[in-house]
Amino acid sequence: MKGTVIDNNGETLFGANIVVMHVPTGSVSGTTTQDNGKYTIPNLRVGGPYSITFSYLGYKEQVVNNIFLTLGKTAEVNGTLTDSGETLDEIIISSSKNKIFNKDRTGSQTSISAVQLKILPTI
Repeated sequence: MKGTVIDNNGETLFGANIVVMHVPTGSVSGTTTQDNGKYTIPNLRVGGPYSITFSYLGYKEQVVNNIFLTLGKTAEVNGTLTDSGETLDEIIISSSKNKIFNKDRTGSQTSISAVQLKILPTI
């Protein structure tokens, strides 16, 4: 299965999500669109019906039902997403210094004295 995902202005959408579900078995496959808005989902089961869901942040989800696949043919299913018209709320990120982790502690360590170094086995 392959296709292209565009918005309502005809612009391709990079990173749009595509989820394909084989309705009788409930098996799910998915991918995201490339920078040109195209996607490919190989090796799907012949037959159907399939339900395809196109989604992208800031756009309304589109669902296409009753897609049937034929052996040896690539089905082309394109998606067109429209703006959802919703605005996102402000996100505030805060941080604080952790006393356990600091610049002097960069990972696990083992301190070996000069005496221990002399008695440790070597190759």
